[in-house]
Amino acid sequence: MTGIALNQQLSEARSIPIVLAQDINIQSALARFGPDIRASRLPPAERSAAWRADPALAAIAKHLGHIVATFDLNTAWITNAAGDAVAEGHAPGMTPFTGTNYADRDYFKAAQSGQNGRQFAIGRVTNTYSLFYSSPVLVNGKFIGMVGSAFRLPKLAPMIESIHIFVADENGVIVLAHDPDWLMQSVPGGKVTYLSADQRDKRYKRQDFKVIDLEALTVDGFNGLFRWQQHGTYVLAKHAAPESPLQVLVLRDLGESLDEIRTERWVWFALVSLAVIFFSALMGGGALYARTKRQQQEALLRLNKLLDQQANTDTLTGCPNRRHFMKSLEAELHRSQRYGLMFCLLSLDIDFFKRVNDRYGHAAGDEVLRQFVSIAQRRLRKTDLLGRVGGEEFLILLPQTSAEGGALIAERIRQDVQESISTFNDQPIPITVSIGGLPWKPGDTAIQADDVLIRCDQALYRAKNTGRNCVVWDRPSAA
Repeated sequence: MTGIALNQQLSEARSIPIVLAQDINIQSALARFGPDIRASRLPPAERSAAWRADPALAAIAKHLGHIVATFDLNTAWITNAAGDAVAEGHAPGMTPFTGTNYADRDYFKAAQSGQNGRQFAIGRVTNTYSLFYSSPVLVNGKFIGMVGSAFRLPKLAPMIESIHIFVADENGVIVLAHDPDWLMQSVPGGKVTYLSADQRDKRYKRQDFKVIDLEALTVDGFNGLFRWQQHGTYVLAKHAAPESPLQVLVLRDLGESLDEIRTERWVWFALVSLAVIFFSALMGGGALYARTKRQQQEALLRLNKLLDQQANTDTLTGCPNRRHFMKSLEAELHRSQRYGLMFCLLSLDIDFFKRVNDRYGHAAGDEVLRQFVSIAQRRLRKTDLLGRVGGEEFLILLPQTSAEGGALIAERIRQDVQESISTFNDQPIPITVSIGGLPWKPGDTAIQADDVLIRCDQALYRAKNTGRNCVVWDRPSAA
């Protein structure tokens, strides 16, 4: 049951990098570095500050922080193709690690080869025992970076309720145990003893590993028995959790002295006991596989829903982004053509917005954009759609709206923006907006979304060229 519970906790951490690696925003951000990027030679503090100040990477870091909080992870992050962490989200209290290089980690090497990776290690900066999962980010078949997630192992400690159960990584290092003295010790024959001192130090931040006090015994040619201090003789079973770098180990007390089990009867009992343990582990593994797959699918569905929502939303203002808006415009155009309905499209541009950024700073500009959205939405119905399609450029779709109705809404928004003074740090920032509009009706020659948008933008340009802070309309032509 410990193995089953273990994988229940880890299934989401395993799935998240796989899904995030398909996120177009993450792919676009990493594509800027390219597949041939080399590790940054800037001092760690400088490269960390540069990447944190990058708007696209900052938006991804915010998104990753939300993923961490939603799925109770330790950290989630992305690296470029050189292994530099360029954006990360982490749990409260964790040390930020943007700018740290992870090219030597096994999970990064797996991603670099196009595979999903997993590894137990001590966080290079966070200094916590964690399970790390990774997935490659590929564009046109080329590796441009990695998405990683980490689950902090101490969260699993309450599962280990018996001194007879403990958990080790693939190198035989004990990472969870009822007895805390066993932590970071090695099981007999653990592979960690074959690692170089440098490999042990980089992965575990230590070089020496004491072997736990289990003395291997052989009775009449039968292996798998151990003497455990003064506790007696035990048989050891291992259950490797599927798709996990961990294995659950169980010590089973034979309950008799070594002399008594030398007889054929007790050797047979030991063999049967071992078979039962492994059979139980096998059966548990089958049930675990089915449950884990189901949980992974549920986690993927939840994560896909969250990512789809965020992929369609402008992270700064909270309104639909260009991708989502254009899909909605195409759907409305088809619906209006089919049922003979009218709609209006408005193209809006905040006047002289660059001056706002230059004079008050980009933080003030961001706040102006958010307040502009709030002002405009007060005039819209639930069926209307406001989307941000550029820096200070917005579109409004008004379904089933006549030319007169669209003109009234556009003029009210223009007046509201002019009369509502935006503020930042108690400093007033006056703005105005130019609006181009197009009323579409059945028979209009614009029958594609791009055609409608082009004509609406042309009306906006005329509004800007005639003095700004006005509304200019494009009249639909007959078929």
